[in-house]
Amino acid sequence: MGAEQPLRAALEALGFLEDPETAAAPEAFAELLRGFDPRRPEPAITLLETSSSDPVLLRAVPFYSLCAHHLVPFFGEACVGLRPAGRLAGLGSIARLLQHWAARPQVQERLGAELAEDLVRRLGARAAFVHLRARHLCLELRGARTPAWVETLAWRGEEDPELRLLIGKTTSEG
Repeated sequence: MGAEQPLRAALEALGFLEDPETAAAPEAFAELLRGFDPRRPEPAITLLETSSSDPVLLRAVPFYSLCAHHLVPFFGEACVGLRPAGRLAGLGSIARLLQHWAARPQVQERLGAELAEDLVRRLGARAAFVHLRARHLCLELRGARTPAWVETLAWRGEEDPELRLLIGKTTSEG
């Protein structure tokens, strides 16, 4: 049995399918959820040898995910910083890693932690941080019913005062 039949039954029980415009909603929702497959393989990354150990910072990288508790979207921007140790990743690879970890039901804190850990593990970065700033529709549509930006910061690897300074600049710019 496909996912569409149980979704159709749930939406029918909630009275959602009484409106003819929602007739295709079970199929559309199932297709949306298929895009957030937690079993997808890790993306390939492009590694480049470097003698530089200067910090690398990507700002304003958009991401979209689904709240693991409510299956509604949260979305925002990431700032990703790292201190290389002999290898750099192609910049597109860092964005693909963010998209990979976001493409599953998730909580924001875990998303940042998984990406920071991946940068240290797969790139061998000496230090990595991930600053996420996101809006959560579960916060806005239920519970508090108010818009707000949720910010999280994950740090992995060595302590790095220069990267910490960059973090301060990143989080203060909002």
